[in-house]
Amino acid sequence: MKMCFSLALMFLASSAGASEPVSSCDVGAKRGKRVEVVRDSEIGDTHIYYVRQEGEVKALFGNPDDSRGSDVHIACAGQKRHALIVSGMFTSNFLQGFVLTQNPATGKIERLDFAEKNRPARLYIGARQTLIVVPTNGYGETNKKYIMYRHVAGSTTDLEPVGIDKLPPVGRFEVIQLEQSMVSK
Repeated sequence: MKMCFSLALMFLASSAGASEPVSSCDVGAKRGKRVEVVRDSEIGDTHIYYVRQEGEVKALFGNPDDSRGSDVHIACAGQKRHALIVSGMFTSNFLQGFVLTQNPATGKIERLDFAEKNRPARLYIGARQTLIVVPTNGYGETNKKYIMYRHVAGSTTDLEPVGIDKLPPVGRFEVIQLEQSMVSK
């Protein structure tokens, strides 16, 4: 009995500490909220990825099976307001990812999901909205040059992705070139 209890404690201790830190980002403005990406359960070139925030750990895409990925790229980007960007090959036949930003009015972390054949090229961070622009390279459901995903701060749903031929104007956005920022993890 004592042996079984010791083995159970060893198993619990090893599984609780098995998450490998991958990246972290202070999402938001000067005093952003710390968000970390961790992974575990390596099989071949895949891992299960999680987001750790305020003491809570959640699978990237709702459950561990959908959060098993490879070729995962992560960036903490932005000068005035930091955003965490994650993209990789998860359960579908195309790249899936998301951007985490902080709503400046409420301080809450908000998420913009995307899924395309290519990685995002540009991130636009504004006070009230976040845009992700993905080049289509002639593939996909549109003949436009780019697909733009948009999240308005405080909204509970994202707007439908839109095909565009010209990049959005800079205006009051901070524009980040993601090709240089995204690092394979």
